Amino acid sequence: MREIAHSKRDSAILAGIIALAHQLDLTVVAEGVEEPVQAKLLREADCDLLQGFLYAKPQPLAQLRFDYN
Repeated sequence: MREIAHSKRDSAILAGIIALAHQLDLTVVAEGVEEPVQAKLLREADCDLLQGFLYAKPQPLAQLRFDYN
């Protein structure tokens, strides 16, 4: 994830992995998303789910709040 915004090669590999996973009817989860530009590129590549420090730091289960709306 670190170099996706700065490397055409990494971006191409990512797009290929996502396309292959979708052809196999798999859900793609990107881990380690830390910067808004990474999230933007992943969304543009049709990644299904994103997680990482951009959204939340690791927390104990007791501190998590769930919003199902």
